[in-house]
Amino acid sequence: MQNLIIDSGNQDDSYLLNIFVSSAVNVLDSFGPAVFKGAKGYRLSFHFEGSQKKLSAYPGSYNASLHMVYHLSKQLLFLLKHGVSIVGLNVEDIVVLEGSFDPVFLICNPGGLVRMDDSEETIEFTVPFVKPQFMYSAIRCLPAKVNAFEFAFGALGHLVLWFLNSDIQSIYGCKLYWFLQKCISENTGGVKNYILI
Repeated sequence: MQNLIIDSGNQDDSYLLNIFVSSAVNVLDSFGPAVFKGAKGYRLSFHFEGSQKKLSAYPGSYNASLHMVYHLSKQLLFLLKHGVSIVGLNVEDIVVLEGSFDPVFLICNPGGLVRMDDSEETIEFTVPFVKPQFMYSAIRCLPAKVNAFEFAFGALGHLVLWFLNSDIQSIYGCKLYWFLQKCISENTGGVKNYILI
């Protein structure tokens, strides 16, 4: 089994690391430096430890879920635009920033990044790997070639459903429902219209 760990000495991995850092900066740029004075940050897994609700926007709330979708989608779209996708997400991969602003969610672990085939916008799996907690679909045999866009947003959809701590039917009729339905449904044909309005 292979852990998809980035080695900064590898030229290809250096590119992945640079794009990863740029994707986080891209999300944070819209806030400006003054906003983060006095902000606190922690891993998403921390806010679900114990019974105390630690996220000011209430863990699992619809509002916090919308912020999660907005920020992580922005980061994923930046990565995909630069030829990089994710294999999946783990709760420990997500950092939450809080302060005098709505929560900001960021992917903080570049270990699950992979380069995609630019011409086909796919990622190819050729060796066994450690399965992340949230993944679009199970890869049944190797080698496997999957749509990078579907794979990234499928992982995001499963993470958001876990965060909501409920079945997708409990938010039926809301705009988040339709976004998540598109993310987690297989065979969408790689259509790039995961827009949450």
